[in-house]
This record gives sequence, structure tokens and C-alpha cells, in this order.
Amino acid sequence: MVGALLFRHIREGGEKVTDPSIALINVGKEAGLTQPPLGIGYLASYLMKREKVPVENIKIIDELVGHDTIKEIKKIQPDLVGFSASTPFINRTFKLCREIKEIHPDARTIIGGPHVSALPRLTLQNEYVDFVVVGEGEIHFSNLVRQYKSKKELSVPLKMKMIKDIDTIPLPARELIDMQSYLKAKDSFPGMDIVSTPVFTSRGCPYRCVYCAAQVCSGGIIRFNSPEYVFGEIRNVLNNYDTDGIFFGDDLFIANRERIKKICNMMIKEGISKEIVWTCNARSDLLNSELLKLMKKAGCAQLQMGFESASQRILDFLKNKTLTVEQNERAIRLCKEAGIRVLGFFMIGSPGETMNDIQKTIDFIDKNPIDFTAIFITTPYPGTALWDMYLKNNSITDMSKIDWDMFWYGESGQPLVADDSVRDEIFNIYRSLGARVSLKNYGKVHLLKRIMKRPSLALKLGLHYVRGGIA
Repeated sequence: MVGALLFRHIREGGEKVTDPSIALINVGKEAGLTQPPLGIGYLASYLMKREKVPVENIKIIDELVGHDTIKEIKKIQPDLVGFSASTPFINRTFKLCREIKEIHPDARTIIGGPHVSALPRLTLQNEYVDFVVVGEGEIHFSNLVRQYKSKKELSVPLKMKMIKDIDTIPLPARELIDMQSYLKAKDSFPGMDIVSTPVFTSRGCPYRCVYCAAQVCSGGIIRFNSPEYVFGEIRNVLNNYDTDGIFFGDDLFIANRERIKKICNMMIKEGISKEIVWTCNARSDLLNSELLKLMKKAGCAQLQMGFESASQRILDFLKNKTLTVEQNERAIRLCKEAGIRVLGFFMIGSPGETMNDIQKTIDFIDKNPIDFTAIFITTPYPGTALWDMYLKNNSITDMSKIDWDMFWYGESGQPLVADDSVRDEIFNIYRSLGARVSLKNYGKVHLLKRIMKRPSLALKLGLHYVRGGIA
């Protein structure tokens, strides 16, 4: 039966191999630094724990910190090569798979991530890709290593395998990641120029926003680490890295109020709130004064929220009628009363959005005391409801002809779900509004310093801002 049972397999022969050499690659040569690849850090630690793979047999190759993938592959000659790639970098991943096969034909290539989870069969059509992993990677990759070690037939079924008790996953192997490069970049705490690093305490999200692909990675099921596990990881980070802040990078850190209260009380009791500040992703309808005061006491300095649009009609579409503009305004007010900074995410170019709708969003940004504003173009990524709409609206039946390089954030050629007739106007507004909020977020001098530090992505964004009116 084609479907959940479909897989690509390779039959091996010969003597038993005990310890395969494994390369895990974080793709993104031109991306500039963002966040350390803790996803493959968890994968590495899981393989070391469950399959007893020696740490010296696992190499994390991170293009975001400047690693040369092909040079490293030539050096270590890995048996298994795993990639973590998003849609904008899937073509580069395919290119790397081809180049690796050319120099090391015996290597087995495995790709995971949201793009692959949404389009596994399409990804497998690439002749240089041996396996794809749908959803979370630990179980599938672990089984693949076990098969390889015992010289059994290698297979990865195209179905999601999730770990129910995520406390059983060891802490990510940060020792295999160039953490210092990420700490120096200070990317984990937008708007606050402090050394910080991400920590994850849950997997999944219970909501179904039309622009989010979390469902294809987690199946819409949220699982939490226990407060004790979270506390242990925080202590591990503080003991091993010189950091002043933590970004709880969960899709929705505050999804369970009682759990958050327990974590906050533990941080207060153990004095962590006096050592660091922290930020997290939140939703406006889950916040109240009592919770915010406790979070502030525990060290919370900033909350990141997806306000998306100040047009209720557009917000209803994007959030499936689960939030109101009034709730967003109230959340901002409550945060300011509690002394917590607000980072707000907004989108323009949504289906059916008019210039009047966009103006409402601009007025919302101007009127409310948001400390850091981020603007994005509404983009249809595979695995989202917007993607299905994009395919239908453009009568796309053969996805193999899509140029995935178009999906780079903010590029004028990227796909839109909005009417194509307003493309130029949307991108002009995007650049102009981006220039305005960047000056507000950083100030002119600080913004130019940030651009000068990033010769790739930051310079590109800087030019967009200049076109929008900085100079």
C-alpha cells in the first residue's frame, strides 16, 4: 500500500558494523546566524544515549557558523549524513546531497525538517536522497542507525514517530555545536543586546494557524517537559556557558499555565531569576495580570507574540477565529503594567487583505507601546493551510517544477497568497514599513552596526531598508 508504508530502502551486505560515522548538517550557507541547531543537537544526544554511538563518531556541520560542508565530508567520510533543512534551503540541500554522493558514494543521505515532513514523496524523487524523516527525527534516525550497525535492510517508513515522554530525551549535545558563535551574535533575544541562548521545554502546538507548519512536525499534539527537566537544563546552560539570558523557543511556552507557574516559582526559589533574564513565545488570550507578575518576578523581560493583523477580518482568517484585536491590545497593556517588554510579529499580504486592512495594522503599530516590531510577508509554506490555498489558486498540480529558492523571506520574487495584482504595492509597503520599525527597534546607529556585522543576510536586508527610506 502506498502511503504510510512507502519508504526507500537499501540492502546491505558484508560484516557487521558496530559504530557508524555520522554527520549532521545544519544547512543555510547564506542565512547568517539565527539560532543554534538544537534540533540536531537533540538527535545527536539521543543517538549517543539510545544507540550508544560514541561522541567522536558524530560531527555537527553547521553552515550558519561558516563550516564548509564538502570539506568536512571529505575529511570524516561519514556513513550516514543527516540534513535539517527548511523550504528556502531545500535546493541547497539537494545540491549538497549530489556533491556528497560524488565524492563519497557509500554515504547514505537522510533529510528531515518541516519541508520534508510536508512533502516526503516529492523529496524522495531526488535521486541523491536516500531517506526522508517525517516529523520528529529521533526515533526514525535511531532505528536507521540500529539497522546499519546490524547490516539489516535500511528503511524509514513515511509516517510520524513521536516520543510521548520527552523527558526521556537527553539534553541537546551543545558540546558538538559552536555555541560561542551564537552567543556572540546575541540573536536569541531580539531587541535586547544581551548574550543569550535558546532552551526548549515542549514540543508541538495545540492551535492551527493557517500560516504555520507545526502540525506536520508534531501532529498537533503538544507534549511538555516536566518543570524538573526544564530546571535541570537551565542549570546546565548556566553552568557551562557565559550567558545573561534564555529564550524559551517552544512554539507556545505558556500553553499550560500551571506548569509555567511551577517553573517560575522554581526559578525564583533557586535564585535563577537573579542570574538571568528570559523571553518566550506567548499568546495574548493566555495572559493575565497574575501570571505576568509572577513571570516578571521569575526573570521574564520580554514576550514575543504574533499579533499578525489589526484587521479583525484578516486576524480571524489567520488565527481561525481564536484571537481578537482587542485581546492583543489588552495583552500589550498588561505586559507594560507588569514591566515586561513586548515583541510583536505582524504579517501583510494575506489573502483578501486590502490597503485599508494594512493601514489598520500600521495604525496599531504606531498606537501601541510595542518595544520591538517584526514585519513579514504572508507566505505559503508547505504543510500549511496557506500552501493548499496557494496550490489551488495557481492551479499547481506538478510541484516538482516549483523553484524553492523563491521562498526566501522578504524577496520580491517569493510566492504570495494575496492577489498577484497587488504584489508591487505589498512589497513597497513591506520595505517602507520595515525601514520604519527597524529604526524604532534599534536606532539608526545600532541598526547600521548590525548590518555591518552580517556580510550576507544582514547586508541584503539593509539594502531593503535603505530602499524603504532609511538613507
